[in-house]
Amino acid sequence: MQQGKSSSIKFIQTQTVYEQPFFTPNIDILSISENLYLEKIKKQPTSRDQSPRKWQESHKKPLTQQPKIIPQQEAQKEVKQLQVNYDEKVIQPKEIISKPTTEHKQIIGRAKALLLQQRTLIMKKYLKIVSLAIIAAIRIKKSLNYSLWKKYQMQLKNITFFLKLELLQTERINAWCKAVCAKSLTSVNQQLHNFIDLPNDKEKVDQSLMKSINSCQFLLENLAYFSQQKYFCEELKYYLLSQVFLDHKVYFSKFVSNRTLYLHTKNRQIKVEELTMILVESILIDQILMNIFDSNQKCLFLLKLIASLLQYLFIKKFNRLKQKKSNIQKLSAHQIIQTQNRIKLNLITNPSNNNDLLIIGLFSDEEMQSLLNYKKTVSKILDQNFERFCCNLYMTILA
Repeated sequence: MQQGKSSSIKFIQTQTVYEQPFFTPNIDILSISENLYLEKIKKQPTSRDQSPRKWQESHKKPLTQQPKIIPQQEAQKEVKQLQVNYDEKVIQPKEIISKPTTEHKQIIGRAKALLLQQRTLIMKKYLKIVSLAIIAAIRIKKSLNYSLWKKYQMQLKNITFFLKLELLQTERINAWCKAVCAKSLTSVNQQLHNFIDLPNDKEKVDQSLMKSINSCQFLLENLAYFSQQKYFCEELKYYLLSQVFLDHKVYFSKFVSNRTLYLHTKNRQIKVEELTMILVESILIDQILMNIFDSNQKCLFLLKLIASLLQYLFIKKFNRLKQKKSNIQKLSAHQIIQTQNRIKLNLITNPSNNNDLLIIGLFSDEEMQSLLNYKKTVSKILDQNFERFCCNLYMTILA
């Protein structure tokens, strides 16, 4: 029995020694052990960005979570709660907009005032730019007009030299005019039937219309051709230029003087159409018609018909110009004096107020319609050639 007891006691002692030590661990010893463990961890290689503790936490194995089993009743409750919350979010009451206070009104008023100030400044800038552009354009116009005035004044000095040589001047001008009129006058070698006064004889009327319209066509073609700068007479150029100036003008017809003011010291501005009108009037009446009436052509009806056609085309072209208040009192006009063998032009001063014609005594526009309606294609060609003649004359003398 004693032996059995001793053996059991030993077993208990060994068991108690293993499970319950005879001494309790001191706190200092535990802290030392922890420090030693941390030093070992520090010596191990770690990344630059991670501290040792973070590195340990990152390398820990994630714990696997087992799926949570939810019964059907609880799942249906959660779905209903989610639907209710979603509906509450959608159907939210609109935010009530607060009414503008006095401070807000003051800020809005200041903003409007600033916008108005900005707009006025922009408008002032635009107005300044526009006004400067208008002033610049007026100055450029004035400089151009003064330059044209000086240019024409310089050319007028040459006129005095040519005007002294009257014989040489008249000979050259007459030669140029004869070259222009030669083909139209020589195309008719016999007397033509007067289809205006006697329109009943159809055969004679047709022959007369055909020859007379050909003669007029030749004249206008030559005018358009010889008015180019290559073939123009230099003496005639300076004479026509002198007629543009008020001080050198020979006569003043009512039709032209009511539509232009001529060039002089007070008026240095004339439009292109006004200048061409003065030039065309002076060359047709003073030179072309004078040479036609002084020619050896015996058919006086043809001469009168050509003069009537030139006057008709002239008035048709320049009648569009607006009339002006002219201060010229000594107006004049030309009148035909017809004898048995010759036609002359006579200058009349102070014509009647109702008469705007350049030459009195020619065929009227209604009487000329029989010639113009004979061939419409030919009448268009006549208008085109007269237009070319006017343009070439301006470009040759004043351009």
